[in-house]
Amino acid sequence: PYCREAAAIVLGEMKDEKAVTSLVQALRDEDSVVRESVVWALREIGAPAVYPLIDALKDKRSSIREGAARILGELQDESAVYPLIDALKDRYDSVRGEAARALGKIRDTRAVYPLVEGLQDTVSCREAAAEALGRIGDEEVVDPLIRALDDGDYCVREMVIWALGETHHKKAVPPLIRALRDDHARVRQMAARALGNVKDDSVVELLIQSLKDSDTPVRAGAAEGLGRIKDERVVIPLIEALKDESKTVRKMAAKSLGKIKDKRAVTPLIDALKEEWKQSSKTLILAGAGDRKGIQSVLQALEEEWIHSDIARALGKIQGEEQVEPFIRAAEERDAAVRKTLTAILTYYLERARIAYTEIQKLEHEYRKVWRIADETLAALKNESSPHLTEE
Repeated sequence: PYCREAAAIVLGEMKDEKAVTSLVQALRDEDSVVRESVVWALREIGAPAVYPLIDALKDKRSSIREGAARILGELQDESAVYPLIDALKDRYDSVRGEAARALGKIRDTRAVYPLVEGLQDTVSCREAAAEALGRIGDEEVVDPLIRALDDGDYCVREMVIWALGETHHKKAVPPLIRALRDDHARVRQMAARALGNVKDDSVVELLIQSLKDSDTPVRAGAAEGLGRIKDERVVIPLIEALKDESKTVRKMAAKSLGKIKDKRAVTPLIDALKEEWKQSSKTLILAGAGDRKGIQSVLQALEEEWIHSDIARALGKIQGEEQVEPFIRAAEERDAAVRKTLTAILTYYLERARIAYTEIQKLEHEYRKVWRIADETLAALKNESSPHLTEE
């Protein structure tokens, strides 16, 4: 695999069209890293690869058809539109999904109606069709997407809502408001973000109210959506959101305040940065002391993206990057130091757990050995037909 990967990379760097046929065949490689390198190479070769890839959409192997559709989307050549529309009828949904996504990247309105039909396909294809329609963003896609909001799969509904937000069409506002009451939190979060994308003044108060929602994803979506609207009414609610219990909500609130660039946010952002530093120090102390909650905090902290730099950059957008460069540099240095320390602490405890596990395995081995001896002894006694021996 390493050699095949290197060969694909070198062929891509050479950009020689004589390599196209061999690279297309390599799309069926069993190694995913090799396939990714092949995709990159064909993308680097560019236009000379288009027609061989169109031909590959008819290949008997589904992996090659799937890869060809994906790369044609990356190349964004309009000559591939109709062949990709034909690929929407492929027997494999993986190929149909890649063809749909490719058509979305090409953004040709000729694909709208075939993609609308794709909203009735399998779950993965419906999701891909919705994404593609959102990328095309033509007014004609709004009504079909609104109808698709009743889809039974929450992942499809989430993508449909994203697509409606990408259309920026005011007609999408009422159904997006209804989607704020969806059964699934991720759908509600996307609805809040999409409403911000539409940038309709009528939804400002609604999104401000959503900052108090009981679900963290909804509050995060509202904080992000309000930053896209950039209305002065949202500044104070976003400042309050900097104290939210969720790190994700605080992060989105900081980013949105940076986009709005209102001077009122400067002091609250500085206070928020200091508070984040204090919290990360507390996590380190608890973890270093071996506190169980501290270890859980380490795991959570390593999973989450740090927000120190986000807050500092928000300050930079309001005050000017040069004025707060020390803040930004300090935040980034602190992020790196905290992450390194937390990783070291976690590694220490994992090593202790590994040693304990090894000892447990040894005990288990000894236990099995004793049991085997007992079992063999029992069998031997049975063979002697002892009248006093029972199964117990």
